[in-house]
Amino acid sequence: MASIVRRDNKSGITYRIQVKTKDKGSGQIITHSTTWKPVPGVSEKQMQREVIVFADQYEAQIAAGVPLVTVAGRAGHARTSTTTDIYSHFLKSSDKTAAKMPETIFEP
Repeated sequence: MASIVRRDNKSGITYRIQVKTKDKGSGQIITHSTTWKPVPGVSEKQMQREVIVFADQYEAQIAAGVPLVTVAGRAGHARTSTTTDIYSHFLKSSDKTAAKMPETIFEP
């Protein structure tokens, strides 16, 4: 389950969302995180509902192995490099998994 932490700061309210997964190859625990900022003018109750929906979707994408570009866009990262910095351990394990796949998968 995602961890959601509210942050009140100078630029307004933001929420830090963290999801922990276990790397299939190494067994290492990986923490995925992003920041969600509510649309200005929504009620407190609506804000709470929306952040829970966002966190659930974010967690499902991580668990499903959604491509980095898609996760970056949906997480609100302007550049995939931001997402790459956050998910570098996950990408290394994915590369190891891909290297173990039979070459026949990539033949036309």
